[in-house]
Amino acid sequence: MLAAAATTVLDTLAEYAPAEQLALKYPNDVWVKPCNAPPGKVGGMLIETDYTGGQAGSVLVGIGINMAGMPNVPDSPYPVRSLAEVATKPLPPAAHLAERLTERILERLMSREYAPIVAAWKNALRMVGRVVLLRPTGQQVRIVGFDADGSLRALSSDGATLLVRDSTSLLYDPFA
Repeated sequence: MLAAAATTVLDTLAEYAPAEQLALKYPNDVWVKPCNAPPGKVGGMLIETDYTGGQAGSVLVGIGINMAGMPNVPDSPYPVRSLAEVATKPLPPAAHLAERLTERILERLMSREYAPIVAAWKNALRMVGRVVLLRPTGQQVRIVGFDADGSLRALSSDGATLLVRDSTSLLYDPFA
C-alpha cells in the first residue's frame, strides 16, 4: 500500500514540477529541491490498516502535501518546503489533487501488479549503498538492501547486520 501511494504521489507531483527536483525519503516522505534553497520535506504519507481475523478489513491512506505554504516546525531536523517552490506550472486546488491521487492509487492497487509497484518504490528511494544516520542514536549505517516487508537491511561500522524498520527515523539528504 505504501509503495503504491508513494510512487503515485511522486508521479503525480512530477506533472507540476521537474522530476529531478522531487524525491522520496524512506519510508514515506516526499522532498523537493528548490534551486534557491536547501532541499526539504514537502509532504508525507501515513497508512493505517484495520485487521479483522488476520485479514485487512479497511485501509486508510493519509497524504499531506504543503502546496503553497509551509508550517513552522522549529525542532525539525530538516527544512520544511512547499511544492510551489519547485512548480513549473500552476498547482491545482488541493481537493482536485486529492481526488486525482485517490483515483490513481486505487488504479495501481486494482491492477494487482504489486511487484512492479514495489520495485518502482525501491528504485525511487535510491537507498542501496546509501550511508544514513539512525535517530535518535546517531548510529551510522550503510544500506545494503530491502527485507521482504520493505524494511531496510543495513551494515553498521563494525560489520553487524541489522534491520531498519519504517518506524526508525533516518537522517540523510535524499538528493545526495
